[in-house]
Amino acid sequence: MRKPRIIPIVSLLCFILTTFTLTACSGPSKKSDEKQKLSVYIDIKDRNTLDLIRTFLDEYKKEKPNVELSMNSPLGNNKLEEDILKSSIDVMFIPRNKMLDLSSKGLLNDMGQFYKKNKVSDKYYNIAAAYGRAGDKYYGIGLMPYSIEAIYNVQSLQKSNLGAPQNFKDFLGVIKQLNSTGTKIPVLLSDGIDIRNVIPAMVFSNTADVGQVEKNYGKDSASYSKLNLQPVFDTLNSLVKQGGITENTFESAGDGTVKRLVSGDVPLMIALSSVTKDIKNAVNTSSSSSGGSSGGSSGGSTGSSTGSTDPASKAGLGVLKSYDISNVTNSIPVVVNAVVSMPANTKNEEAINDLLDFIYNESTQKKLAETGYVTANKSVNEKMWKSGVNKDIAGHLEKADSTGIFYLYEFPEKYQTNVESAAIDILKGKYTGTEWKDIVSKSSK
Repeated sequence: MRKPRIIPIVSLLCFILTTFTLTACSGPSKKSDEKQKLSVYIDIKDRNTLDLIRTFLDEYKKEKPNVELSMNSPLGNNKLEEDILKSSIDVMFIPRNKMLDLSSKGLLNDMGQFYKKNKVSDKYYNIAAAYGRAGDKYYGIGLMPYSIEAIYNVQSLQKSNLGAPQNFKDFLGVIKQLNSTGTKIPVLLSDGIDIRNVIPAMVFSNTADVGQVEKNYGKDSASYSKLNLQPVFDTLNSLVKQGGITENTFESAGDGTVKRLVSGDVPLMIALSSVTKDIKNAVNTSSSSSGGSSGGSSGGSTGSSTGSTDPASKAGLGVLKSYDISNVTNSIPVVVNAVVSMPANTKNEEAINDLLDFIYNESTQKKLAETGYVTANKSVNEKMWKSGVNKDIAGHLEKADSTGIFYLYEFPEKYQTNVESAAIDILKGKYTGTEWKDIVSKSSK
């Protein structure tokens, strides 16, 4: 009688099960060793913002060593759109007008869920969301908002028999008086923004119907012709005459301008609020070299709940609080150089959200504030800046909404040049009364 082949069969089964088990166990181990790859596209010209982006990404890589970030630079709009369609890009740092262009073509992801999950409207000022909104959807979020501030040295103005400006009318009066003595007003804006845009930006934020301008973004000339923007240029011309402002009223701020503002050699400066970091460094340098505190005490007082001092106030500085150009609004222009967006067909949404969570969490924003910045995070600013100049700047950011978006960022590229030229021509004394009509005509060619 033939014996059953039980032992060989059992051995075979054991071999198969052992092989399967080893394979199953080794699979996840190999996968866990693989790095999560994220492709980051950066199209930003401003050096300060680029440094900020690098800082965020470098800190993220330290915290997440299993993530590999690859950087991509602009190679033309067509190449960018091709890369988005091929899912070659995961997250983008781009200007607002590029965000508007891409969203109109359906190439960006609606970030509404990110806003909801992270309670962006509760934690951040409206202006950060306004920069990422197109219509009723959010296709990005502003990286870091900088308000355009008129910063003055109280004691320096007093030496010139000038009082601290309380409103826009006072501000124009101070400019006129300083110009009459041959003193130009130094201006510090983002790289790529002409300093002569300062007054036009302030006027536009307070007189234009920004919502209607955005709704017409990218439409034909007939739609733009219906926009009633000529009154903006009329108001600009009136204020320019009132303040005696010309294209030579301002000068580009140099490397030492902030130190001279702190010391009192410069009475008035117009700058993005990011200058608070430079002011902090200038105050600390001055204090170290003199062995004590610098500046006066008439500008403000202490800053944070941890006992740190508002550096600008320590230096006796103040900021213009009211931009009341019209009876309707009192809005300050705000520049956001980078909007963070994600492509519509990204395959790494979870990983991208993790990066965004890192950038916008309170801990990261607090570290940013500790270097001297006034951030867009409500809680961080409330804890850091209890009074003084930085608190005033935080107040400006808190009030800012879509009306504060820097005026050129609301227009397509073909309109931007013509709008800017018309505004600067008014500073040159070349007001025509038909600026908007001429802009539409030139931009439609």
